[in-house]
Parts: sequence; C-alpha cells; structure tokens
Amino acid sequence: MPTAQLNPEWDIQLNEPLFPSADEKLYVLLEPTLWSDWEEALSEGESVPLFANTRFAALGNGPVLAEVVSKQTLESVKSHLEVTPSGSLLFPPSSVDMASVAESLRRRLVVQHGKTQAMMRFYEPRKLVSLIGSMTSHQRQQFFPSLTRIQWFDRDWLDASWYTPEQSTPSIWDLTPSQIQLMNLISAHWQGVNA
Repeated sequence: MPTAQLNPEWDIQLNEPLFPSADEKLYVLLEPTLWSDWEEALSEGESVPLFANTRFAALGNGPVLAEVVSKQTLESVKSHLEVTPSGSLLFPPSSVDMASVAESLRRRLVVQHGKTQAMMRFYEPRKLVSLIGSMTSHQRQQFFPSLTRIQWFDRDWLDASWYTPEQSTPSIWDLTPSQIQLMNLISAHWQGVNA
C-alpha cells in the first residue's frame, strides 16, 4: 500500500530525530508491554510511571516516561520504535524538570467527550497523526504545556512542534465533535482510505 501524504494543514513534518541541543531535554514515553527490555536500554537516565498518582495507578504496565541521556541511547530507542509502535519522543525545554513533564502528561490521560470523561492514549504513535494534525499550534501548546515538540515513528519519522510552553495549569481537555470528526478524516487519509 502506498504511503499517504502528509497534508500541509496538519503542520506535521518528516524529520529524523536528533539528540537535542542544550536548550532541550529528551524523553521517550513508552509502553512497557511492547518493549520488555526498556529498563536495560534506558538504564542511564531516570524514569517514572505515567499512571502513578492517577486514577489508573492500580493498572500494571502502564506507560513510562524515561529520560534519553545520550546519542547512543537515542539510536537504540529509534531502532526499537521503528520496529515496534511502542512510544514517542518528547522534547521539553531544559528548564522543565521530569516531574513537571510527567505531571503535565498525567493531566491529559482523561479528556472530556460530551458529557462523559474518557481515557485518551495520546502517547500511541499510530494515533498521533490524527490527534496532532487536528490541533492548531495553540491547541498543541495547551494540550502539551510542558513540551515544545513531539516525534514519533508511523511509516516514517514524524515531527510536530509549537512555541514555548505556557505556565498555566491545564484543565481537562474537551474533545469536541468537530475535532473527533477531523481526527477521523485525518486517520482515514493517513491510512490510505478514501474519506
């Protein structure tokens, strides 16, 4: 099946991950059930379970936020993510610590969907094109306030960036019907289905 083209309106680029400069940090948000030896591969840096201190804390094997501390570690992470859709790369400014990044991401585990709340696996690399592509730069910054960039592998290395994070505390994200519709259209296009 031919690879679908990225629509310029989605503001997502093809971009191979590089180790960040001094003004950024690098983390991988990964699914340990899809990467059994992640602790060995990422042993040099810190890691925290994303579900800790959330309503999902009792669930075992939830996603883990792990620090990528070297170019060699990044190469290992890239190699794994290219084979198994088990995570994405997150880039906060160097001034934002790991605890702040984790707490910010925990606030996005639940979204408002009409009158109900639902868990959102925003870290799933096969769904990031539709999620990120349906957001404006400002919405990306609001949804991921501690980050300035995300990279993930879905047929190729994809990159989405936005301006400097705001310091306000985010509320539960309201996933509107129009955004869900746009996400479905993007997903259908990206998967090569005629919408």
